[in-house]
Amino acid sequence: MDYDACMDAGAAALLALDVGGALARFDEAIERRPESYPKQWMRGIALYFAGRYEEGAQQFEGDLDDNPEDVEEVVWKAMCDMRQHGAAAGQARMLPRPPKDARCPMDQIYSLFSGAANGADVLAAAAGDATAAAYGHLYIGLYLDCLAGHGHPAMLGLTKAARGHYAAAAAAPSDDFMGKLSVAMWKRCSAEPLPPPVGGCGAVPRAGFVGKCGGEYSSAMVGCWQLSAGHHGDAPAQAELFARLKANGEHGLTTLDMGDIYTGVEECAGEWIDATFAATGAPPPVEIHTKLVPDLDLLEAWTDAHTDAIVRRSLNRLGGMRHAGGQLNLVQLHWWQWHLGDHVAAYRGLCAHPLVKRCGVTNYDAVHLQELLDAGLPVASNQVQYSLLDRRAEQRLVGVCRAHGVRLLCYGVLAGGFLSDTWLGKADPLEGTPDGGLTTEALSSGLSNRSLVKYYLVIREFGGWGRFQELLAALRQVADRHGATVAAVAQAWVLAQPAVSGAILGLSGNPRHLQCARRAYDLAYELTPEDLAGIAAVSDRSPFRDAVYYAAERERDGPHGRIMRYNCGALHTEAHWEEAVRRAARLLALLRSGALPDGDAAWRAQHMIAEFEAFPPHGRDTSLVGEFRAFVPDVAA
Repeated sequence: MDYDACMDAGAAALLALDVGGALARFDEAIERRPESYPKQWMRGIALYFAGRYEEGAQQFEGDLDDNPEDVEEVVWKAMCDMRQHGAAAGQARMLPRPPKDARCPMDQIYSLFSGAANGADVLAAAAGDATAAAYGHLYIGLYLDCLAGHGHPAMLGLTKAARGHYAAAAAAPSDDFMGKLSVAMWKRCSAEPLPPPVGGCGAVPRAGFVGKCGGEYSSAMVGCWQLSAGHHGDAPAQAELFARLKANGEHGLTTLDMGDIYTGVEECAGEWIDATFAATGAPPPVEIHTKLVPDLDLLEAWTDAHTDAIVRRSLNRLGGMRHAGGQLNLVQLHWWQWHLGDHVAAYRGLCAHPLVKRCGVTNYDAVHLQELLDAGLPVASNQVQYSLLDRRAEQRLVGVCRAHGVRLLCYGVLAGGFLSDTWLGKADPLEGTPDGGLTTEALSSGLSNRSLVKYYLVIREFGGWGRFQELLAALRQVADRHGATVAAVAQAWVLAQPAVSGAILGLSGNPRHLQCARRAYDLAYELTPEDLAGIAAVSDRSPFRDAVYYAAERERDGPHGRIMRYNCGALHTEAHWEEAVRRAARLLALLRSGALPDGDAAWRAQHMIAEFEAFPPHGRDTSLVGEFRAFVPDVAA
């Protein structure tokens, strides 16, 4: 056969999923025309399906020499890497996006594989375009196979969710080779039983920020608000807490979400990092997402000096973050009242801070997020309250985030535990209490922690306890169809929404809760139109979804505002001084023990000095500063 005949025979074999035959014909074609190697993208697909992932990655990377503006070449190379090395390692090897491939929805498909988009983003971009939708479903299916496929002997259709997307792609295929391949893939996997998973359910997948913001995090994050002082009275002992943090990381929940006003949390995380380093010689593999929440009383007078003081305090609490380049991985700005101070100037100062790697915001509505974007400031993420009980973010905010690549990191997805089987069929814990009687004291008397207090108010806004029970019943029906829990379905629904990259879950030491987090990610791609319609029949009736995002919480005299603590930062107060002295004593003991490398010791001593020197002079004993100077060589000399 001549070259063209070999290529035609190879293509026909590939469409029959005769992978061995296809490779034989493509190799013959290369023998006849060696210069054709960079054009052999079909050979790369055959190598992928043959499980020859290293060769496949080489083929697709070589193809870019001939076709440098094709996103699909980059994506198939990433798929080979994900199947060979694991999903996270494969994403880390992903090549840059070819900038000139304008086909819809290639931008979102690239972002899906890089972790910076989800399936809903892909399909939303493809809406109204049958060819784009077919490509979207095909690549979502391939992506899901890659998540499940490391070490798996099966070729395709490894999960129920992947098969659903292959079916959708084959039902209305594109009029080209990939459309024909979609039909063949669906025909093959639909004729075979679903293969058993390899290595259990696996870790929670990774997600990523868009564009220049860069960086990865776990799609399920560990929320640490519940660890703050005063949240509830049954906080775990330190040994148990450290064990839980370790267990969460082993299940893939490597991102810890906290804030400068979460009393004691940053410091606790820093102690865990130090303890892990002392025990293993290396810090734990975690990403820290923290917040900068200026006190309400300081907003009008806020300056970059305030920002600097809080950033340095957070860095010191967290152990200097020397292992992370000496920077805070993500700092998210919250602003209590828009009419006070200048939130854009404050955010600009945060973005310029040398100790902050990337910046985002929390609880920003669409109007004020747009103000930051119009000022040309990079916004990696917006952390928002988003659940089936609270869909206010959908009104305008989701659209702004989608348009500008701002990822939504969602808290309250399980409403503090209310969205679970535990509460199905249960009586209203505050039954008979009128809305006007929902004082902090009344709420606290019937609910065991601040999370439940907060989200009980959301249930009232949603439509009350009766409608909440209707929602739980609808979620239970969906869960029954999928062999899941109510919590997994509730979390999956959030993860299936456009612009959403992560769900923040309370720290748990329960293995079932950690497995639920992984199950929810798969379930986000398995929810059917019937499932979604059943949920929407209840959730769409909530009047709260039409409200402006976070406006209720900014009404200080309203039920949400009354439970807020607006001045918890305590910057440069006596409480801050006492905390700094306590941390300093612990750090001095660590420095004197010689447990830290010289570079780390000097780094941490230098930043501790800077925190003390930022305090206004009030006759306090500053002798600790002199003790730290001995560990900074340039100063000591």
